[in-house]
Amino acid sequence: MIVFIKERSLDCDVLVIGGGPIGSAVARDIAKKGYKVVVLEEDDEIGKPVRCSGIVSPKLISLANVSDEIVLNELNCAYINTISGKELLIGDNETRAVAIDREKLDKLLAEQAMRSGAKYIMKAKAVGIDDCEKSASNVFLDNIVVNFLRNAKEEKIKTKLLIGADGVDSDVAKWFNLEGVKEIINALTFDIDSDICDGNSVNLMVSRSYTPGFFTWIIPINSKRVRFGMGISSNSNGSLNQFFNRLKQLNLKPFSHIFKNLNSNNISVGKIPLGLIKKTYSNRVMIVGDAACQVKPLTGGGLYYGLISAKRCAQVAVEALNKQDFSEGFLSKYQRLWEKDIGTEIKQGLRLRNIFLNLNDDDIDELLDTFGQEEFIKIINRYGDIDFPWGLALKIIAKKPYILKYLKKYLLDSKINLPNQS
Repeated sequence: MIVFIKERSLDCDVLVIGGGPIGSAVARDIAKKGYKVVVLEEDDEIGKPVRCSGIVSPKLISLANVSDEIVLNELNCAYINTISGKELLIGDNETRAVAIDREKLDKLLAEQAMRSGAKYIMKAKAVGIDDCEKSASNVFLDNIVVNFLRNAKEEKIKTKLLIGADGVDSDVAKWFNLEGVKEIINALTFDIDSDICDGNSVNLMVSRSYTPGFFTWIIPINSKRVRFGMGISSNSNGSLNQFFNRLKQLNLKPFSHIFKNLNSNNISVGKIPLGLIKKTYSNRVMIVGDAACQVKPLTGGGLYYGLISAKRCAQVAVEALNKQDFSEGFLSKYQRLWEKDIGTEIKQGLRLRNIFLNLNDDDIDELLDTFGQEEFIKIINRYGDIDFPWGLALKIIAKKPYILKYLKKYLLDSKINLPNQS
């Protein structure tokens, strides 16, 4: 049972804005060390609304330190479709990913944080910070005062360290003039009863003309229910709703069967941030998760990278509290640590994404034919990892170096520096 605090005024060592899985993981790991942690969450219930495809690697279960009770289905194959009807099957009998109950994951992490001593204030919208006296080195002398709205009344909370886990449109990042996201994927998702899919296979559809800048997916939750989703780049010429309506008219199985009994009230919409933010810290401040663009550029998945970064954020926060040093210089260690963990994957993923953005539907068909050859399928099935796709790209280049010459025609202005062909 989740219990939340109702005090009217609070001071704390660490204030986390955002009670999603990343914010809760940070709060949990700091509170475990005995520090007073408060989480502000603007929604009235943890885990709702759900705005996530809910497909992750099995590695995430142990990373999040939760049990496999959140797993709804194991997935071992993916069918990649194009609008011309071409199809590529990758995968084998090995479990490559799992579909999870995202609401349950959020609740479990929040419960862990509260058992560790973190306090949650629900329906609390952070709206700004007070002007605080600063030292000559531009560090807030004693604390940061955050203003938030609860029950239409403004309240205040003082904190030594502020952590923004407040998503794509991070207020914390704006308040401290931290770099924003480079690109946004507008996405929608819904669950619907359907038995159109193999129970352990994901279906993807990639198209420049129907899902520009991203793709469409169908994930089987069980033998009778699937999760549908699609995304488009915010740079696209048209709205998400316009492209969704176009997609509904496309006669391409299995996608054309999804919409027959759709209730629009069940659709959730959200945003996926893409980019590599070079500064995710300031004096007495760190940002993490979607707020820090710690997201896979090729798939938009944010849970795995976000939880890795949450550990680093909590680690540096505890060190800062131990030393009572909340300066920008000290907190810069957080940036170095998370970039060491996932920075290369994000940077190279963005470069691979630039290639993807230069493809039209005919190019996508041609690439599907190329990577559908048995020699490539073997490499993909052996080395594929949804959390670290750049490693697979390097394996393909190492084992089939001629692919470099083939890919050059797609590079255009992507500014990617591929290894020299040996």
